[in-house]
This record gives sequence, structure tokens and C-alpha cells, in this order.
Amino acid sequence: MHAILIAFIGANIMANYAPIILTLNEIIVTSLLFAGAIILRYYWIASLISGFCIVSITVHSMGLLPPATVSNPQTLLIEGQVAQIPQQTEVLQRFNFTLNCASYQQDLKQSCSADRLVKLKRIRLSWYQNKQQVADGQTYRFIVKLKPVNGLANEAGFDYQKWLYSEGIQATGYVKTGILLNPEVSWRAEIFSQLSQALEPYQTKPLMLALSMGYRGHIDSSTWSKLERTGTAHLLAISGLHIGLVFIGSGICLMLILRLLFLPIYWAKGLALAFALMITWGFTSLTGFSLSAMRAATFITIFCCLSFMQWRLPWSVRFLLATGVILILFPLSPLSISFWLSFGAAAAVILSIWLLNHSGLFKPKRPWITFLLLQSFLLLLLMPMQAILFQHVAVFGWFANIVAIPLVSFILLPDLIVSCLALFWQLEVAKDGFYILDLGLSGLLQFLSYLSEPEWAYWPISDSGWLSCLLVLAIGIALLLPVRLYLKIVLVTLNSLVFMLPSEPDWQLDVIDVGQGLAVMISKQDQAVVYDTGDAFSSGFNLFEAAVEPVLLRRNLSLKGVIISHPDKDHAGGVAYINKYYRNVPILQNNACLQLNALNWLNLNWQSWRVQPHTKTNKNDASCVVKVSGAGHSVLLTGDIERAAEQQLLDQVAQQLDAEILIVPHHGSRTSSSIEFINKVNAQVAVVSSGIFNRFNHPDTDVILRYQQAGYQVYNTAWHGQINVRFVKQEKMQIRSEFEQALRPWFRNRIKGDLSQQRL
Repeated sequence: MHAILIAFIGANIMANYAPIILTLNEIIVTSLLFAGAIILRYYWIASLISGFCIVSITVHSMGLLPPATVSNPQTLLIEGQVAQIPQQTEVLQRFNFTLNCASYQQDLKQSCSADRLVKLKRIRLSWYQNKQQVADGQTYRFIVKLKPVNGLANEAGFDYQKWLYSEGIQATGYVKTGILLNPEVSWRAEIFSQLSQALEPYQTKPLMLALSMGYRGHIDSSTWSKLERTGTAHLLAISGLHIGLVFIGSGICLMLILRLLFLPIYWAKGLALAFALMITWGFTSLTGFSLSAMRAATFITIFCCLSFMQWRLPWSVRFLLATGVILILFPLSPLSISFWLSFGAAAAVILSIWLLNHSGLFKPKRPWITFLLLQSFLLLLLMPMQAILFQHVAVFGWFANIVAIPLVSFILLPDLIVSCLALFWQLEVAKDGFYILDLGLSGLLQFLSYLSEPEWAYWPISDSGWLSCLLVLAIGIALLLPVRLYLKIVLVTLNSLVFMLPSEPDWQLDVIDVGQGLAVMISKQDQAVVYDTGDAFSSGFNLFEAAVEPVLLRRNLSLKGVIISHPDKDHAGGVAYINKYYRNVPILQNNACLQLNALNWLNLNWQSWRVQPHTKTNKNDASCVVKVSGAGHSVLLTGDIERAAEQQLLDQVAQQLDAEILIVPHHGSRTSSSIEFINKVNAQVAVVSSGIFNRFNHPDTDVILRYQQAGYQVYNTAWHGQINVRFVKQEKMQIRSEFEQALRPWFRNRIKGDLSQQRL
């Protein structure tokens, strides 16, 4: 049984991250192999085949590949329903949209007549500068500009593209114009509106909405930062933990009520489980049937079914069986971080209880000791997963969770549920409940704020760091296993073997994929200098935090300094974040960048120039141009200079501009990259930093052709993702891009590959 379940789960996970998706013909052929394995009674092989095939079948049935989805930006007329409570900022509303009809018509006044070539079902839209409040369940007719599912492609950081696929999103885009066809909203939207109005007086309203309905659109970046830095983000957003608490709490309450009615314990237990399941699924519906909530509710349902049927299976088999069923119902779950966190936590709880029982540490007469030990085991077991997924470990995570878990589980969440029920029954006691909840959440946030303030409260984990976490975990489990001492010594010795890491280059260049913007990282040993930081938005989202910082953390690099080429937002968007969280890091802007000539950052040679623009309004030509040299290699960083500035550089310092790698000026705009400048730099490689399908049409086709005719090898972050160049003395530079990996996952293959062929 174990082998069959493990084979299916392992094959499903491998298929989710495999380089290819099977075609329909390949699926048919593979199904014959499946039938053969069943006939020959090789059930684990059949399970392996089915686990792999179910992912491909799901991808095709959900229309995540052409021709069901768009492969280029397109303008369409669509009709359908808003499929979630929109996330709202000052400038936009963002929401999922379920389509009833889509066509190539452009007239909003005409009803949509479905075009058989357009097979979209579920998309994600943004509506900018819209004064009309969009609500869940409303029916609209839109003219939209859609583009393929895509996201930033870096070695670390949140993978938006993967998340969209895990949610079944076929395309993203924005609304050009639209009309409301049916104003009727869903029951969930009505509850959300009523609850949102009732919570208006309270400071912690965003957290209350997140806890009650899974809506996190109002939580600001500062609050998220506190939660992440203390390892408590899982407590204040709907997750498997909350679904489990609702089930356990409602089950205990119903069990007590039924026992008071003198029902036999067998009947009371069965009825309590059944009603607790109903309440659990009701709470899941309140979250909008989010995937994480449905997975948790399904997991609990399977365990309850096994209890009803009185199947006395080991806990490991129950866990594997529940996981397997969930991967049948939701085959793309492994693409979601929440899947790994929820099921990793469930596995950790089961393993921790087993370790407590078999190590003799379980103290039923002292529950508080058992709780502390359980929390310690969970921290130890989940540390490697947190390090791998987030590249950090919260130093105060254990202490924060020791306080936060009981507070949220046994006081705040029950108070919230009772207060919400009282609100819907129009009872005055609801206000008192919300007041107590607000006090509790405010106190908890203040407590977490104190824990998150020290700079060392957030411990970054490099690649070698999370390997060390796995080593600590393996040694800890080995010491707790109920085996003889000499076997423990052997296990600890084997776990202590350290893998040989590849030799480090003299220094490295990384052009980070920040969309339409620029962020370049120069690193040597354990230090880094960043040239430009990417964009920032009114919502608080900034590309330095989302794309650059994760790379710094993954490699365990300390930030030595920051250079800002010019103040345009797509280059200097991360300055505010750096000033807040990297207070001692110098930021060289404007004329201060000329100080680079006297600095010896990273023991490399730095040269900088800043020309005088012909007009005061031309900020691009005032960009700080920097040349970095070391170990016989060099890079020229050009910001957004245009042809006038290029000519001034040619007139003043032409002999110093030669380099091996050129960061293409102004994202490849037609106003830059004169043939004289290209020839004088005479580099081998030109790197463009641009956003996929950007509205400026960067880089210009003629500019790319100009570089290629001059003998340059052209890279573009929109085509290749993050670009890494390793420099070693007396050796050729080594160039690696995120999208040129041989084993890149299937969800990254199609768009980037097709685009590079189209644009090149």
C-alpha cells in the first residue's frame, strides 16, 4: 500500500515540474502501458504511470496550453462573471473572471457571439482608474487586452507564473472599457459587504477580513513584513490550520451538547463528526472555495470517512491516502507553495506525535510540556521547508508561535466566528466580540512588531544554508529514533557528510528579471553592489523586495552599496525600501555616483561618468554610466542614456568605454544605441532588461538587429529571465540564463521559447 501511494504522489510531483506535458496521443499510448501494468499486477508501476499522466490530462482539460489559451497579446470582447472578491488599490481593481463568451469583436454595444477559435474559460483582469465598484458574482461585458500567463523568472523569489497555472488561470490582462450586464452579486459578496461595514471602526479590520473570509487585499506591506519576519503569516490568513481548528472546535462543541442530551457516545461521536464536517465545508465556502481551504477540508473529510468505515490503517497510510486523493482532485497542487506548507505541517504534526510517543517524552499529565516539545519538533521539522521556499528563517519564530498559536486558535478565531454569527443574527453582542478581537489582534501585532525590529530577527538562508538545515533535521531525527546507540552514531556520521560545492568565480554579474525596469547585481564572495533597483507601485509592491532581495538572501550576500543611475521610478523604485531595511547601506545618486572612482567596492575597479543633458527635462541622459572591471573582464552599465549622451561619452572618454558585456541603454529604445556607440564599446554580449509584452515595445527590432550585425550576442530578460555571468581570471566568461536550463519546468517553456523565436 505504501509503495503504491508513494509512487503515485512522487510521479505527480515530478510531472508538475517536468520539462514537458504529454500530448493527447502520448497519453493514449501511456494508458495502454497503464492497462498492461494492471493486468500483470505491477500495481506500483500503474500508480506511477497514472500519477504522471493525470497532470498532463489536467493541463489539457483546463486549457492551459495552445490553442485554448492566447500565445500573443490580443484584444477581445468577453462576457462573464466576476469570480472573486476583487483586490482593490487606489488605482486599480484586480479579480478573476469566468468567461461565458469571447470573440474578436470590438463593439461593446453588441452582444458577444462566441468565436470557436477562442477557448478561454478563466482569466485574471486588472481594471485601472475605474470608479465603479466591481463585486463578486456580477456579470460584465468587457473589451480587454489579454496576454499569455507570465511572471518574473529569477533564481529566487515568488514565481507568479507558476502560481497562476496552479490556479487554472489561462491568461492575464486589463480592461479597456466595460459595461455592467447584471448587477446581482453573490451571497459571499453580500456577506463581505456587511462584514466590511461592521468592521470599519476597527484598526485591525484587514486581519479580521483575512481570518474570516480569506480576503487579504487590505493587508499592507508593513504588516506582511512583520508576519513574515516572525514566521506567523500562516496564522493570519485562511490556511489548513484554520480549517482544522474550525473542524476540531465545532466537533468538540457538538460532542459536548450531544453528551448533555444523554446520547450514547458512539452516536454522539458520529453525529458530531458529520455536523463538524458540514460546518467545515460551510466555512470553506465562505472563503470562496479557495484551493488551500478545499484541500484542507478534503483532507479532513477523508480522515473522517476512514473513521466512519472503521478502517484501522496506520497514520502514515492515512496521510498518504489523503494526499493521493487530493492530488487526484487537484493535480496541479504541487505548483502551489500553500500545498507544501499545509501538507508539510500535517506530516510534521504526525511525525512529531510519533517521535514524542516513541522517545518517551510524551507527558499526558503535563500538557504544557507536551505542547512546548511539539512546537519545538514542528519548528525543527519545518525549518528546511521554510528555508527552501522562502530563503530565510525567523529567529524568533519559535517564541512568536508559542504565543500566537494558542492566542489565535483558542481565543481570537472562536471569538471571530461567534461575533460573525451574532452580526448576521443582528445581535448587539457582535460589537463587543469585535472589540475584544481588535484588542487581541492589536496586542499580537505590537508583540510581533517588537520581535521583528532587530535586523538579525530575519536570518537569510543561502543554498548551503538550507542544506545545513536538512542536515540538522536528519541528525535530530536520527538521535530520536528508537534504535541502539551504535546505529545512531552511524546515522549521524552519514548525515554529516558535506557535498562538494562548485568553485566560486572571481566575481559575478546578474541582470535580474524585474519586468520593465532595471536591476543589476555585481557580487564577489559574500558581498554585492546593486545598480538600480527596479520599479515600485502605489500598492507598496516593489521589485527590489520581490526580485533582487530574494537573490541576495539565497546566496547569503551582504549589500555593500547601491548605485541609482537616475531617479525614474523603474530604476529607483526600491530606494524607500532600502532606506528602511538597509539603513547602513550607502546609496549613490545623482553626482554622488562619481565617488565610485575613489571607492574600492568588492576589490574591483569602478569608473563612472555622468554627462550634462542638453535639456533639463531629459533625465535619461543624466544617467550615471558605470564600468566595472576585474580579473581581466569588464561590464558597462548605461542606465537610460540616449544618443546625445552616448555621443558626449564618445567625445570625452571613448577609449575607456570598451567592455566585454554591455547593458543596453534605455531597454533597447530606438532613441539609444547608435551604431558609433555600439562599435566603440565593442563588447561580445549585449543584455537588454525589459518587460515581456511591455507597452513601449522595448527593445526595438531595429536596435536588436543593429547589435547582431555588429557581432554581439543578445540577451533579454523578457526572453531569457535572469541572466548570470561568471568571471574567472584567464578564463572565458560563463553565461547562464534562467530560461536556458535544460530541465526548466513545462510552465516556463512555451511562452518564453515562442517569444524568443518571434522576436529574434
